[in-house]
Amino acid sequence: MDDGQAFDIDSAITVLIDKGLVDKELVLSNEIFVESGLRRNRNFQVLTTNGGLFVKQPDPLSPGSYETIRAEVSFYEHFVSSNEFVKSILPRLKYSEQTNTLLALELLSDHKTFWRYCNSYKLPQFPIQVCREIGRRVGTLQGFLKNRFANDTPYSKTLNSNPPWVSKIHQPSPKNLTTLGPAGTHVLQMIQASSIITAGLDDFAKAWERTTIIHGDIKADNILIKASGPTGYDIRIVDWEMVQIGDPAWDAAGFLHDLVLFWLKHLSYTDKDDIGLLVDRAGIPLEVIQTAIREFWTAYVSVAGTPEECHERAVTKVAQHIAARMIQSAYEATISQSETPPMIVLTLQVCENILADPKSAASDFLAILR
Repeated sequence: MDDGQAFDIDSAITVLIDKGLVDKELVLSNEIFVESGLRRNRNFQVLTTNGGLFVKQPDPLSPGSYETIRAEVSFYEHFVSSNEFVKSILPRLKYSEQTNTLLALELLSDHKTFWRYCNSYKLPQFPIQVCREIGRRVGTLQGFLKNRFANDTPYSKTLNSNPPWVSKIHQPSPKNLTTLGPAGTHVLQMIQASSIITAGLDDFAKAWERTTIIHGDIKADNILIKASGPTGYDIRIVDWEMVQIGDPAWDAAGFLHDLVLFWLKHLSYTDKDDIGLLVDRAGIPLEVIQTAIREFWTAYVSVAGTPEECHERAVTKVAQHIAARMIQSAYEATISQSETPPMIVLTLQVCENILADPKSAASDFLAILR
């Protein structure tokens, strides 16, 4: 493989042998299997009889792919050996190359994404205890990264610090408009038609703080879980391609917005014209999701280093960030679709209500503090 050349599934085994990542004997005895992943970059899962690898490299056809993989490689090279907690919350680094923009991590084949873990519960049951533990892990990690941000200026200066792109979603470039399908266009029009949403996104951008290193894309699919005993959990945070300098509220909101979307997904949209019936017949009661949100948040602030006198402001801010993240998810889900699902329409209505009064929404709808 030439420097900088991406390999494919046919050449993967040869490259991995050359780099000492797999044993040639495993290949000769047919004890290795390589399959392609379905993420935004060119990823491979390498399965062997003595463990596995998750290999990430840029997709030459995907804009920004080289930058995001390089960012993740750099993050691992800076932090993977920092302390025992960081080691425990990231997949183990097996190999990295800045030149060829290649990253190989341990394959966590026994772990499930948070969504898959939730699906192992029969509604209306929900893994409240797991949400609490995720809050503790995210908060502890942010406390560590905030300290490193203050003491590692050279690395920090290499990172992006701009607000997430959703802050300008209502002001799209002509180029972005050409990629929209009918549903994506409809969602954009609904966003632009709401003065509350557009003003809320402007406020979100103005209030963006650059106080720490953040993951940038925390969500249920990027949190892997494996039960460890009757009450313990091995929790890993993966996919650090969007790592940047930014606002810690964005990472907390990344997980919390998925809890709200989980509830919205399990509403009965046959009653979409009657909000009361729609909520009453939900597959999972709002009170259960509110408890999960509150448990995450209580554990999160207890270890994240948020001063007690700042808790009320932090709660209001995270509500604003939850709405912004839900808008981003609604747009991403429909960008190339032909029809706008009822859930997406309701999602934007919920976002509008949150942005109209984030403080009240944090108390009454999200029930973060009770």
